[in-house]
Amino acid sequence: MMRILWFFGYVAGMIVVPVIVIGIAQIFIGPLQWPPPHGHTGRLPTSSEVTAVGLFTGAWVVAQLFVFGRMASWASTVGPGPGAAPVSATQLASRLLALNSLRAPWQVGTGRRPDELVVDWRYADATWLDSMRAHGLRRTFRLALRLDERNRVVRAIERHAELDWSAGVTLGAATLRWQTTYGINFHQHQHEGVFGLQIRNGQPTLDLSYAYTFSLKELKNPIIDLVTDAGWQFRPVITFFRPVGG
Repeated sequence: MMRILWFFGYVAGMIVVPVIVIGIAQIFIGPLQWPPPHGHTGRLPTSSEVTAVGLFTGAWVVAQLFVFGRMASWASTVGPGPGAAPVSATQLASRLLALNSLRAPWQVGTGRRPDELVVDWRYADATWLDSMRAHGLRRTFRLALRLDERNRVVRAIERHAELDWSAGVTLGAATLRWQTTYGINFHQHQHEGVFGLQIRNGQPTLDLSYAYTFSLKELKNPIIDLVTDAGWQFRPVITFFRPVGG
């Protein structure tokens, strides 16, 4: 919890520091806007002064590209369980793949690299009829995991995907919306319901409503517990590019 508070303190500082620096610069070199404010009698900043402020702002933004991801990763990292004996990457991968044998909402598979696994949860999938239109939705959450055996760290990228569609009998009545987001999510809980004649396996049913609940904590915690109980560190990242993601 304290790490998360430190992270949000860093975010506040990331915004406030350049504002303060530019404000101090304006005190000494004059306003940085054109035309000058009404009634202003002082001099306008020179091009070199404006360039200096611009270079500072640009350098600050570039620096935060490398610091922000590492701070977010640090704030959400979960260390190995107390007394947990570290296992090999092969053993950890086997334990993660063994989750497929459980009655659980996730599916674990291999990724594009030898050290990568993907964990998918399709936590909402519905089709229904309403007012002479067909509707559908699908919600998926994915964790892409890369196992760093040298440092005993599992780096994880989160992806949240949403698909909504509808189709009617009239021309132009079809809509499709697809959205996907990447990043580190500290907390997410949502509940959504739809009303209409439900369709199961291509056939209408007597159910007139559908609802789902998404709890990020309930989905991720079993994976985190498995990793940390294996003596490894679970580290969410915004990118697998180490200089930025950590």
